[in-house]
Amino acid sequence: MNLIYLLIAFLPFVNQEILFAASFELKNFTLPLEVSSAFYTVHSNELIALKGISHRTDFIEKLSQGKWELQPVIISQSAFVPKAMTEHLMTNKKDSALGVKYKKGDKITNMEGALHTFITPICPVTMLGDYIYKNRHGILLLNKNRGRRVVLSAAIQPDFELAGNDEVIMKIVEIKQQPVIGQILPSDFQPLWNQSNGNQEIFEKKLKQYDELLQKHLIYFLTKKHRLPALHEVQNITTYQETIELLEELILKENVDILEILSDKFVVLNDHVISLEALFTIYTHQLCNEFSVLEQMLPQGYVYTINPPSIFTTQIGGVKNVNLLNRLQILSFKHLIKSSSFENLKVIGFNNYFDKDALSLFRHVFFDKIVIKTQALFEQGHYSMRDPYALVLHNNSDAFGQNIETEGPSSLDGVIGSYSDAACHLQRNRENLVRFVM
Repeated sequence: MNLIYLLIAFLPFVNQEILFAASFELKNFTLPLEVSSAFYTVHSNELIALKGISHRTDFIEKLSQGKWELQPVIISQSAFVPKAMTEHLMTNKKDSALGVKYKKGDKITNMEGALHTFITPICPVTMLGDYIYKNRHGILLLNKNRGRRVVLSAAIQPDFELAGNDEVIMKIVEIKQQPVIGQILPSDFQPLWNQSNGNQEIFEKKLKQYDELLQKHLIYFLTKKHRLPALHEVQNITTYQETIELLEELILKENVDILEILSDKFVVLNDHVISLEALFTIYTHQLCNEFSVLEQMLPQGYVYTINPPSIFTTQIGGVKNVNLLNRLQILSFKHLIKSSSFENLKVIGFNNYFDKDALSLFRHVFFDKIVIKTQALFEQGHYSMRDPYALVLHNNSDAFGQNIETEGPSSLDGVIGSYSDAACHLQRNRENLVRFVM
């Protein structure tokens, strides 16, 4: 039985604050040698020989002919994700979800999309070139018949893209007129698609109540008091600028209890009152999941690249408020350093086009690492690090559509999908896609 659910069974006898805090540590796990070797043999400074491959479709064709080898996918997730949900979310996405969340006929609901934020697939992939952005998304191809091995993190961005009935993350962080009391799902919980046996009429009838249950489940694990208060209960509501100053102070100051300080702090973003605690714990869970794999599976060292969210931030003010999310992520790193040295993390590349101050904050937290702007890793458009580290790329995944399998090069994940073998490894009908779940 999942450890968290085992503890939940004895909640009357367990200190719930300890249970809450214990979630924020990197995980240890053991995997077969063939899985480990697929990761620790990734040296992104070296090019590998390819033949007759120039697009995603070529990789897929060679795979069908038995001439291309599937790489293992490690799925790292938070302990509160129901077991059956992982396979459901990894295999039931629609073809594309550009600007679209749940629509009638889909199998994945909006709150399931929120839960996917805490499920991160990571795998080695072979790229045909290096991603570039010059007025639009693109790729600078390598020399013919050459490829670069990298590690792909298909982390799901906290999704604030759409409002109204299409809200995703806002449902689990926003303060409303009435409180929302967290409630744990049963350990044998099944996705609504499974519950309804694919019957669309039953699915639609149960959808509203089902998503409310998922919302309460997430709120339980994202807040120390297991609830979002009502608006009239909230005292410490700060502006965007005041919150930026608070977060930077917490990043720079030593010996601070971040969770305690943020537990009763709220910020106004684009007319929404948002729990800083819930937003911070979202990022901390995400980093725990991602770095549990990276630290353990990449002993050769790795270069971690970050692109600040943009398309998923419309509800909270778009690009003008992204800096707040960047600081929350940096603060999450600081919190995790208490329990992990990030020994195998060698270089951080941060895309600082919109946030020039973030690099100095990253350097303060990772004073023993190389922290540079991402562009500096790609001299003349190509990855230029000479050390035999693994380059870690993100594809800014969406929880609702498998863009990396289907989309053309009109976005970051579209570029990665079009010019790599990622679609082979992450294909929704892959028989052993969810074999290695951590």
